[in-house]
Amino acid sequence: MRAPHPTKRLPRLTTGLVGAAVGVLASAVLASEGRAQDGGSEPPEPIPVELHVRTEWVTLDADRLPPGNRSALAVKRFVDPATGKPFDDRADPLGVATADLVRGFRLEKTELLLGEPLLVEFRIEVTGEGTFREPVGGAYRGLGRDDNFVFILRRKDDGTFVPDAYGERIFGHMGGISTVYDVESGKPRSHWHAVARYAPLVAPGEYELFCLQHDHRHDALGRREALIAGLPDAVRAKYDLAPGTQDLIDRKTGEKAPLQLSPSWRQKPAPSPLAALVPAELRKEIARRAGFEEHQVLTQLADYARFDISVVAPTDDEQRETMVDRWTGIAARRPGSWPNPRSEAARQALFFSRGELFLPWIEGILDDPDARGATPPQDIDGLALNPSPRAFDLLARATGEGLGSLFRANEAHRERLVPLLLQRLVADEARARAEAFSHLARIAERRFDAPWGGFRADRPTPEEAAAIAERAAAWWRTHGPGGEDGDGR
Repeated sequence: MRAPHPTKRLPRLTTGLVGAAVGVLASAVLASEGRAQDGGSEPPEPIPVELHVRTEWVTLDADRLPPGNRSALAVKRFVDPATGKPFDDRADPLGVATADLVRGFRLEKTELLLGEPLLVEFRIEVTGEGTFREPVGGAYRGLGRDDNFVFILRRKDDGTFVPDAYGERIFGHMGGISTVYDVESGKPRSHWHAVARYAPLVAPGEYELFCLQHDHRHDALGRREALIAGLPDAVRAKYDLAPGTQDLIDRKTGEKAPLQLSPSWRQKPAPSPLAALVPAELRKEIARRAGFEEHQVLTQLADYARFDISVVAPTDDEQRETMVDRWTGIAARRPGSWPNPRSEAARQALFFSRGELFLPWIEGILDDPDARGATPPQDIDGLALNPSPRAFDLLARATGEGLGSLFRANEAHRERLVPLLLQRLVADEARARAEAFSHLARIAERRFDAPWGGFRADRPTPEEAAAIAERAAAWWRTHGPGGEDGDGR
């Protein structure tokens, strides 16, 4: 889930609208009583409620944060639109004293061997009384990684940015399950990240690592009071708000009302004070990747850090092998609490490593049915993005007859990818045929005279697939290696 954003503004409830609300209320109650007698049921009537929100930023003391870090947290309060006063004006909106909250990005090391994983720990601690609630998740459905965070590498020698691991893309905040965890004194929480999932290190050199997280906490203070205040008078007279919910209950009978609140938020933009710390070149790069300038990782920036990274080539095979053994051992220690423990981030770093250093270890996982079954599908994306021919061999094995991560295959694999898709286009399983056709059509930028539009899980049929495969093979003979065009397009 994403942090709340301004929604389409609903008209304020004027006198005329209150009268309309009374009519809606009366008709809904009568209809409900009639349905109860008939034994039927209908969806509850929606009651629009406009909530006004004010955002304040609380900046943490930089001297108490890990070196190189800055943090500021957004505090949202529902306010009375008539007076501008908050319904909840508590002085400790974070649940802990600001001076007792320590959070930030940390690195285990800043000098790496080429191919060695770069892990970042995001750690939160409370040093005094109270409980701080930190949200986790809600932005991983697009790429399987937590896109509440952004990690960007820049080369110091020429000032260019390392491309995103997934290439030219728009930052994805496509939802997903989210939760919150409690942080108390003596109970810190950490969330580990494999930078390789965001930006691969493929050459020795000196780099800058930028770490950012946008504020994605979902709650605002004073919700219950704001909902009650926003109800039409006629509704408020008959119904109350059930504790801890948005359900309306009859004040006399305690029964649930035939009405459903439909709240919308109305809030003015309140940019993060940390946005000014982000270098202009980085702001432009984030805007370029996102496709628009005011990306929320900037406007709602909660945590920001910059580190210097040095990457050197191993001096000999022994040094390289020692590094590989160390990290495969760390990645093997999988048990841990959610969100990402260190061992899980190490595992992801190895799957997303470029080159062949860790491919033997990955092959061992694919050869073990239990280990393969426990491997998240998004880890296989790392094989797809790896330009190594051996990585493609493992990718083909890992995806079986389906498409899986093949649609993310590195451009270097095109010459082998298209023939593989042509094979899977005539597979026995319908879903495999549908996925193979869909990706072939995307690569070729044509649909090979398919008599349907869009993606269909039941198309092509075996007969349609055979005909399409023939046309697609002819296209590949022309546009593939050795063809007239020879560029695979």
